[in-house]
Amino acid sequence: MSPLKKIMKKLQLRRVHIYPRFHEDVKNTLETRKADVIELYQRLTEPMEAIHHAIVQCMTITLSELKRSDKTLELDDLNVEPAYFRSFDAVVRRQLDPIWHKVGPRTKQLVGDLATLRRLLTYLLSYDALAFHAYLETLVASNTTTVTGADKQHQSPWMLADAANIIFSTAKRRCCVLTAPKPTSSVSESQVIDVDDEDAWAALDETHGLTGSNSRDNGKKKEEKKPWVPDNMSPVLEELPKWDEDVEL
Repeated sequence: MSPLKKIMKKLQLRRVHIYPRFHEDVKNTLETRKADVIELYQRLTEPMEAIHHAIVQCMTITLSELKRSDKTLELDDLNVEPAYFRSFDAVVRRQLDPIWHKVGPRTKQLVGDLATLRRLLTYLLSYDALAFHAYLETLVASNTTTVTGADKQHQSPWMLADAANIIFSTAKRRCCVLTAPKPTSSVSESQVIDVDDEDAWAALDETHGLTGSNSRDNGKKKEEKKPWVPDNMSPVLEELPKWDEDVEL
């Protein structure tokens, strides 16, 4: 009995209508004017590439720990390549569903870590630098303490790896960079003014048809920091590379 007959028997159907996937007239119409396909490839920035490689390393570590934690699981065929898709979580969970009530807390933690790391790969491309760093901070907070405030017993192994340090440090550098604090002087900068230098700049601005005071003030405003930014911090705020591609289009 063919598979079609088996399906018809189970569904209790007597007739079946088979249509072609593409009609001939539709195919001929589409072939008269073929669409121009333009493929765009946007490279990641260097910090984003470093974070991406570190996340893949953490996924490899977590998958290896999961294989060692329970020998009964048939996870030898699984590798990191299908971990980019949502079906990867379903495959791992499907292997554990029959014995989920017998699985220890460490194995459950590793399964959750795989899902978390896969989400990090997605958030790296969709979240901005500040939102991605804030999400990493929530992961650190949830991994160290419980809801009641006690120390968490089963911590994620990937957070103790060197690759995790690369993820957190690089994500922080995408937001800001810590610099050496400026030395404090007894005389404020506003009191020390070189009059000759100011006059020279004013004369140069007048030759170009600009007001000296306005141009100088605009230059100072660009160098000034926000009052809420610490003195030893320089904001970076790296933008996602896809916005540059949108501007070029």
